[in-house]
Amino acid sequence: MVGSNTITVLLIHVAFGFVDSVLPSGCCHQAVRDMGCDLALDDFGSGLCSFSYLRSLEVDYLKIDGSIVSGIDDDGAARSMVEAIGGMANALKKLVIAEYAENEAIIGELKALGIAYAQRFYYGRPVELT
Repeated sequence: MVGSNTITVLLIHVAFGFVDSVLPSGCCHQAVRDMGCDLALDDFGSGLCSFSYLRSLEVDYLKIDGSIVSGIDDDGAARSMVEAIGGMANALKKLVIAEYAENEAIIGELKALGIAYAQRFYYGRPVELT
C-alpha cells in the first residue's frame, strides 16, 4: 500500500502486437518519466502478456493480475506463480504490485513472498472523486 505518498503511474495494457509496433524499446519511456510518471505493466500473467515484454519495456512496476493473486491463500499453484513472477520482477529491478488484495490471508501471503505493493478492497473501497 502506498499510504499517504502519491505515485503517478502510467499503466501499459499489453495488446497483441501493440508493444512491437507502437512502443519500441525506449520510444517514449523517458518522455513519460520527464513528466513525473512511473510506468507499470498491468495485468501481467493473464491474456497475451509475455515475459519477453519485461526485457523490451522499460517499466518501473509490474502488476500481477488479480486472477492469479486471488487464490494464493489456498491454492499452491497460484502462490507458486506469484512467487515466480515476483522473483523474476525483483531480479529485473522492477517493483511489484499485486492486484486483488481482498483479505488478510492474501496480504499475509504477499508479505511472505516479498511483494512490495498491494491494491484492492482490503485497504479500502473505491471512493467517488469530487
